[in-house]
Amino acid sequence: MLIVEPGAFRTSFAGPALRSTAAMPDYEATVGNSRAALAAMDGVQPGDPDKAAAATLAALRLPAPPLRLALGDDAVAGIRAQLAAVADDLDRTHRLGTGAATAHSVPNICVQRRPPSPSATPTPMAWESQFRMLAR
Repeated sequence: MLIVEPGAFRTSFAGPALRSTAAMPDYEATVGNSRAALAAMDGVQPGDPDKAAAATLAALRLPAPPLRLALGDDAVAGIRAQLAAVADDLDRTHRLGTGAATAHSVPNICVQRRPPSPSATPTPMAWESQFRMLAR
């Protein structure tokens, strides 16, 4: 599976393929700006769809394909900015969120991943009994 996160590419998305309802005066101050921006960008987006397709295929051919592929300088910059904002929030508030578990809480087995022993292949029943034991 590959989640492609594209920026602005020269497709017909902002032009002939875009279908919208009639403008509503009550929303002109907000939605009107988005409509105008889409119309203005049609045909001048920086992304080349052929290069996007080639990059997508190249990512899928990697020995360990990524879960996500950001396509376009604008997509990469936007995702980096979002990740930086989340990291900043976490840095400023992590003390508020950590240590909030109850005295008898179940360990978070999703976060506390340990590599399985090469010789051990647990069956579903083994996992069920391990989970029940943790939940006590």
